[in-house]
Amino acid sequence: MAQPSMWRGSLLTVVIISLSEAVTETRVEVIIELTDYENFDDRTHHGRACDFSFLPFLDSCDPQFSIDVTGVWMANQSANYTEPIISDQTQPHINTRRLRSVYYMKKQLSSLPIEVEFHVVVDDIDPKGSTLIEDMEYKVQLNGTTKQRLQLGKHVKLTLGFEFRCLPTFYGPRCEVLCQPKPLQWDCDTKSGAQICLVDCGHGTCEIPPTGFPVCKCDDGWFGSRCNMTDHREITPYTTALHLVLLGIGAVVGIAFFLLTGIAIVLRFLRRRRNLRLQRKASNGT
Repeated sequence: MAQPSMWRGSLLTVVIISLSEAVTETRVEVIIELTDYENFDDRTHHGRACDFSFLPFLDSCDPQFSIDVTGVWMANQSANYTEPIISDQTQPHINTRRLRSVYYMKKQLSSLPIEVEFHVVVDDIDPKGSTLIEDMEYKVQLNGTTKQRLQLGKHVKLTLGFEFRCLPTFYGPRCEVLCQPKPLQWDCDTKSGAQICLVDCGHGTCEIPPTGFPVCKCDDGWFGSRCNMTDHREITPYTTALHLVLLGIGAVVGIAFFLLTGIAIVLRFLRRRRNLRLQRKASNGT
């Protein structure tokens, strides 16, 4: 009696796993990077030097970068919900006024948010504590996939680059269209994701019904799975070539037949004429 219960438990586990996989399906990939940091004046947001030293050119700020990215998604027509995309922090960069590569991150999302807010904080880290160098924010509405680069900061320079793009097999402005190409049957439009039929329908148009297998819709007067039949006889390059060969052979045979027939008639005429001459000579001799 314990086996059915165990089977039901296993089946329930499989169903839960399948639902979890369906819910967590990813369609969007996001790439975020911070580059080209500059603080040549070596100042905090108050305009003061980061470190007080007799040799300030040897003791610069020790910047640490904190980045928080939050997305807003539309749950329905009347309510939205907010979720963090990333919340991360770099290690302090000792005595650094300029930095080429600051931060890089790549992540997959289940869908494209309608709005994204970036919050980047740069602090000077030293044994006594931290001092704010710059606090930067940027908010953007996403009407579709996008790729942007912009400069942040007033007292310092920092470049924010980000890209929201569709993962393979997903298309459309919000990666909402799923299309998986099938060799020799259909391909996918690179922008809309619409199925592009690859079947050659000679005298017709190719359509892809919900069943997923391409079919040819023939023009008037044409038939067959590829719309290459007329008068119920299929016309293909092979049969056309065969017909031409047979016609050529028939023409040669016909010409040869007429020539041989003509030669036979001429020979018979000449032979008959010769026999008549011989008969006349024989009758004159007697």
